[in-house]
Amino acid sequence: FDENGEIRELYDKSADRQVLRGRGNVLSAHVDRGGYFESWNITPDAERKVFILKEVDEMSLVEDGPVRKTLRIRKRFRHSVIDQHISIYEKLPRIDFRTKADFREQQMLLKAGFQVDVDAPAATYDISMGNIKRPTTRNTSFEKAMFEVCMHKFMDLSSDDYGVAILNDCKYGGDVCGNRMRISLIKTSTFPDENQDIGLHEFCYSLYPHKGDVRQGRVREMAYQLNQPLCPLAGALELPPAPISCEDSGIVLETLKMAEQEDAVILRLYEHYGQEREIHIGWRLPVSAVSRCDVLEQETKALVRLEGQDISLRIKPCEIVTLKIML
Repeated sequence: FDENGEIRELYDKSADRQVLRGRGNVLSAHVDRGGYFESWNITPDAERKVFILKEVDEMSLVEDGPVRKTLRIRKRFRHSVIDQHISIYEKLPRIDFRTKADFREQQMLLKAGFQVDVDAPAATYDISMGNIKRPTTRNTSFEKAMFEVCMHKFMDLSSDDYGVAILNDCKYGGDVCGNRMRISLIKTSTFPDENQDIGLHEFCYSLYPHKGDVRQGRVREMAYQLNQPLCPLAGALELPPAPISCEDSGIVLETLKMAEQEDAVILRLYEHYGQEREIHIGWRLPVSAVSRCDVLEQETKALVRLEGQDISLRIKPCEIVTLKIML
């Protein structure tokens, strides 16, 4: 870290390479007046007037244990205070930026940027039950219009052998231009609420360098771990084994719920990597019948095979499948 609280060097020992080509965790405030729908819009004009947050009030090591070490950096910008706890772990290959921001600036967009040592023509952005790719260049009018991209749990920039992902637990926009990755953290506006998002914000984003591409690096799995962490419980507790399993890493078992109208269980899953294949789902409870259904839980004619307690079906690239399971 330098005196401005920015990461000057980050070395990945497992891959024996630098992660950054420039600075990391650069906080920038962009003047953004998005017009009539400014609460919903981010405009290209946000790049015209940018302030880099460099005023550091405090930088101290607040945790120095065998499992986790945490550096606290407290920055001030005009009337706002951004307090970050930056944690590295002994076994977990990710850096967490747990942030509490009292943001008081109107019509501004706060971003955190990382200049990573990866070159790729496109970046991957997580969306609900899938992902999309967007170019990292700004050569055409179409590419210039993609200056901000929606995302859910992560965005990733990967070559064939190495990549860097930014994970998050509640921030849903970002951009990748060249090798600069930025996540949008706070956007304030004056319409329809003149104090839109003024005040206290608490969130966490993480930097996750990894070997291989987005699939080989298991970026989706790491993003789920950030969003659905393990819950510590006191005392001895014996839990039964999970009733459902799928060994295919490209299949996400997203939802398990009771049916709305019947005495049945609804399982919703999706294919994440754009590959058609046969999948097998292990089910440890007695099953009498299984069928595909739509989102209204009405059965369709699509084929599902039940062999003992194992469910087999053919899934198409990026397909969302809903199963009705009769116990």
